Amino acid sequence: MEDHLANIQLLCRLCGERIRPYKSNNGKIEYRKSKIKENQNKITGLDVSLDVEGVHPPYMCRFLPSSFVSSNSMNSFKCNICKLLCQCPVVPPCQHITCKTCVQPLYEDTDTVQCCVCNIPVHFSSITAVQLIFAQCYLSLNVTCKCCRTVVECKDASTHVCVSDHDYLASPTCSTSPHIMPTPTDLHNNNLIQGILHHPPNQPVTQLMEELGHHIIKAKIESSKKRTADFTFKGKTLQTIIIPKARVDSSLAGQRTVRNRTKLVEVVRDVVSGGESMFQMTDEVRRLPEELKQLLRKPIKLPTGDLLSLKTNLGLTWTRNRELKRWLTKYGIQTECEAKMRTQQDTIISNNINSEYLPMIHKDKTLEIDNAKYIADGERITRAKLFNNVISKPLFAVPITQVAPPGLHISLGLFLKHYNSLEAACQLLDFKIGSLIALNSIEDLHATPQFTKHVGVLRDIQEKTLKADELAHEIEALKDYLNVFLILGEDANQLTPLFNEIHQKTEQEQQLASKSLKLPKNGPVTTSIENTLQSIKVKRQAYHGRSFVGNHVHKCVKPENIKKIMSQIEATAVELCPAITEDVYALTLKYGSLFTKFGQCHRSYNLASFFTEDMVSVLENNIKDYIKYFRENFQETEPPKMHILEHHVCEWIRMWGFGLGFHGEQGGESAHSQLNTIKRDIRGIPDDLKVLESVIKQHWVKTSPQMLAAKPEKKKRSFKDA
Repeated sequence: MEDHLANIQLLCRLCGERIRPYKSNNGKIEYRKSKIKENQNKITGLDVSLDVEGVHPPYMCRFLPSSFVSSNSMNSFKCNICKLLCQCPVVPPCQHITCKTCVQPLYEDTDTVQCCVCNIPVHFSSITAVQLIFAQCYLSLNVTCKCCRTVVECKDASTHVCVSDHDYLASPTCSTSPHIMPTPTDLHNNNLIQGILHHPPNQPVTQLMEELGHHIIKAKIESSKKRTADFTFKGKTLQTIIIPKARVDSSLAGQRTVRNRTKLVEVVRDVVSGGESMFQMTDEVRRLPEELKQLLRKPIKLPTGDLLSLKTNLGLTWTRNRELKRWLTKYGIQTECEAKMRTQQDTIISNNINSEYLPMIHKDKTLEIDNAKYIADGERITRAKLFNNVISKPLFAVPITQVAPPGLHISLGLFLKHYNSLEAACQLLDFKIGSLIALNSIEDLHATPQFTKHVGVLRDIQEKTLKADELAHEIEALKDYLNVFLILGEDANQLTPLFNEIHQKTEQEQQLASKSLKLPKNGPVTTSIENTLQSIKVKRQAYHGRSFVGNHVHKCVKPENIKKIMSQIEATAVELCPAITEDVYALTLKYGSLFTKFGQCHRSYNLASFFTEDMVSVLENNIKDYIKYFRENFQETEPPKMHILEHHVCEWIRMWGFGLGFHGEQGGESAHSQLNTIKRDIRGIPDDLKVLESVIKQHWVKTSPQMLAAKPEKKKRSFKDA
């Protein structure tokens, strides 16, 4: 009996459930309960005046919903989210009732959301079901069928049979047969649909209605495979067209976007006109502003000079130009007449081009004067450099001021000469390192007589090798002079001394070559240079004396690559033989400075851009500095290309105002290609001089500033429009 009374003390009088315990602040286990008072029957509708002690529980849960009032109030049982009768009602700690199906989606991405009424943060674990007494009151509510207007209790709504004649508004809640019992979820969804169908037109549209309408329209569009969707209601058909909202106006949009909008306008016009889009468009044109009508009536005329620019850039002849004018006239595009176009062309050309058959003669007698001085000096080849190397009469009478110095070949020849000199020095360094390694038992290598003798032998070998190379160059030069004399038809008696001199120098060169020792060509220091060139993707040619191409020369004389080559030589040589560290540093400093000074000149005179007087002065000083350093530190012969660089390059650039890259073979080949392209379209002119004159005139007009300004620029296609 005592256990029974104790259990009654822990039961709720309202819901009959066991009162839940909790842990208070002082650590004791307590229960959320309160004594039932007689005046509470106004709230709960429960009469406790006849309760018997020991039979009825004297307490009730403190969990009394604030919205729990008399069962006659329908609003107390409406969901605060969907505003319909609750389906599986639940309450948060703030006691604002909602449907379970309405509140579940709010917690898909978070654990805490705000209450839809009081905005208090609500954790999902604090939401509980309503009490039993509340559920009983809810099921006893009187509800009205929205179709047949029959009043039934909420617990009997599932078995209600609707007797409405409005089939199109028949509530899915009302079963067509008393044996079909819909589930509570079906009842809730049907209530939502009925609420949407009976939503007053003058009230704002809810978010749920917008989502439902979007889904229905999207399904219709997908099924029809068009931009339109048809809806039938009460025998009438409503046709809708999907028009996306424009994020930017057409003036800022891409071409593809504008085209898509034009197609959409055509679809709308076709739907609105019932298939007669042309008739509808005619009426639209009548409603255009007067300014736009005048623009449509006004003929299109190309600006003056544009047709001439089109003709020259496309390489059209005058015959093809007339045919083009006829096509443009057919579509209402007016252009200037041919007479005006020829006048425009003559104005551009003016008196800049005159053609005449002329022999290749000139008034400048500089070459003849130098050749006469050379002959008067005794025609000694060793003194030819004093007379600008003019050892014979010129084959073609072209003034020297009209011949551009070959900038590319100057760079190729001088760089190859300096590189061969560096390679020979590294081979000598390899030979020295090999000798010192053999004498590694001696502590002071620089003080031993063996070292001094070995160095002397190596110097003798180097001197003999250089003399042999000089004789080989002189022999090649003499052979070239011999060929020139044979072409000019000189007397055979005059050629005999030249033959004897070539034979004598050839024997001297062979004797020196036989006496000199062959230095190793694949030593560690020499190999390190080749490896460094490979690391910067530079490779020597297998022919033409193992020379370099222009791009590789330009890459090698960059300051960072020069530093990389010299650093590799130092690291390799010092690692093998630390005793020659000073000699290695002196060698790398010597050749590093040489290549740096040469690179400054190379990068400047090979430009194709315009040169100011200050730029020419800087180049002139760089060339003087480079030549002076070479003569002071290298006892080597000066090739003719170094003479051209010293005496003719700056003079040429100062006279014409452009670098050698503009007048050199690259620029000449580019201009030659353009002239050949123009010449292919010239027909019907038998005279070669007239053909050349026509080509030059068309090229002059094509490259004139007026025609270049009229030529439209190529517009880059953006990825957004693609």
